Formats: sequence, structure tokens, C-alpha cells
Amino acid sequence: MENRRSQKYWFLSNAKINYEFQFDAIKSYLNQSQSMIRNIESDLEKKYREWESERKTNPDLPEAHFIFEDEVYNHDQFSSILNESTFLTVYSKFESEFFSICELIQHSANLKIGPKDINCKGFIQQAYKYLKIVIGIDLTSLNDKWREINFYGNIRNAIAHKRGRIDLKNPQNENLISFIEKSNGAYIYLTDQTIQIESINFVIQFIDLIIDFLVEVSELIINK
Repeated sequence: MENRRSQKYWFLSNAKINYEFQFDAIKSYLNQSQSMIRNIESDLEKKYREWESERKTNPDLPEAHFIFEDEVYNHDQFSSILNESTFLTVYSKFESEFFSICELIQHSANLKIGPKDINCKGFIQQAYKYLKIVIGIDLTSLNDKWREINFYGNIRNAIAHKRGRIDLKNPQNENLISFIEKSNGAYIYLTDQTIQIESINFVIQFIDLIIDFLVEVSELIINK
């Protein structure tokens, strides 16, 4: 019986290897991009020091701040652009992978109802509800991971649709704010109530979370 289930859901076999392979490229991209940003910062600091040293012998030269102002500003944006754009990409990939599992199950089991038929907002919510209600998977063991994923989803929506703004006065955001404050690599600026992803660690932790989630989902389906 177990062998039949494995054959039926062959596309879920080796899930851990499959998902780690897919997301390793993104992790590598993040690490290499961060190294590039650090090298640029080092070069910029060197140019800044050399210019200020030159000014000591030639006081008529403008201050380094005015010469390298644009470069400094651009560099300050690099990390934010890298982290936020990659985070949005990872979230979209998770949406696609999770929803794809449900579509493959529908096709494999020859079911009339698919995840698209679920009345729910967003692919991720549709997929989760589909597995619980239509396929009958007990997802209780994933409650903690699912709660975290929803926090990441709220952050994704804030960045993608609200320029990162989170209403700090809204009581419904208390748990989200607490999650961000405890996170490794994200920060809320109180002046404009916006979230900024300041470290690749935040994105990498999200990747690790969704890999674990997708692998556990796959195992629950196979063992149902």
C-alpha cells in the first residue's frame, strides 16, 4: 500500500534534495552579491580617504562628500534593493511550488476540484486550504511554520503594495511587529513606519523555513 502511494505521488519523492537544489542558487546569489557590495564599499572608502588626503596639500579641492555623494547614496541603496527584490522573488517561487504540488495531486488523483476552485485569497492560502479540505491532509504539525509563513506574507504585501509601510498603531499588527523585532535582518523605522530588510540573513532564514515546510508537506501527502 505504501509503495502504491509512493508511485502515485512520485513527483514528491526526494523533495528535500529537489527544493534545496532549487533554492541553493538563490542563497549563492545572495552571498556573492553581498560580497560584491562589501568590495564596492571598501573601494569607496579608499577613494574617500585618498581624496581627503589630497585635500590636505590642496585645500582648494572640494570636500570628498561632494565628490562622492552620488556613489555613497547609490551604495547605501544596494543592500535594500538586493534583499527586498530577492525576498519578493523567493516568496513568489514558494507560491508557485506550493500551488504546483496541489495541481499535481489533482492531476494524479484525477480530481475534478483543483486549488483554483478554492474560494480563498492568494495562491498560498488556496493551496493550504485545498490540502486540508479536499485532500484531507492533517497539517497540525505545521502550525508553527504556517504562522511564520503568514508573517512573511504580511511583510511581502507591505513591501510590494505599501512601500514597506506597516501601521504600528493597528492592534492587528502587534504579533507581526513582534515577529519583525525578533527577526534576524529586518528593522522597522518608527519615523515613517516602514520595514526594511537590512541583511541577507532574513531572506536565507525564510528560504530555510519554506524548504522545511514544503518537505514536510510532501511527506504528509505521501504518508496519508
